[in-house]
Amino acid sequence: MRILFVCTGNTCRSPMAKYLLEYLISQNNGKPIEVFSAGIGAHLPSPISSHAASLLSEKHIDTSSHQAVLFTPDLVDKTTVVLTMGASHKANILSRYPFLSGQVHTLAEYVNCSGDIADPFGSSLDVYRTCFIQLEKLITKLYLQI
Repeated sequence: MRILFVCTGNTCRSPMAKYLLEYLISQNNGKPIEVFSAGIGAHLPSPISSHAASLLSEKHIDTSSHQAVLFTPDLVDKTTVVLTMGASHKANILSRYPFLSGQVHTLAEYVNCSGDIADPFGSSLDVYRTCFIQLEKLITKLYLQI
């Protein structure tokens, strides 16, 4: 199984989701899952945001090698589940690549929750922390169901 998290710039939400899921996998003897992240509007090369890196470092997660990746359908194979941070990301992908319709979901809907994960880009550390906590809850639910 492959999971591809998608947000806008691939510097905040989708990399936090990726690193959180990888962390859970590593802490629990691993599951055969490959985890990636990308952005539908990523500017290359862009590192992870400093606030996102700071929050992940609190869990001793190293994000120093992260570079933003632009979403393309080439990132998706038939075993890939694409989990977007919001309905607008899902709609954007499906409008351009309708053949991915069975594989693209919002993260929240995939784990039987509702709502989007608000973009913290350019905001304070407190706003990032709120986003991080929301992601942590959703990623834990995701991990338990895969």
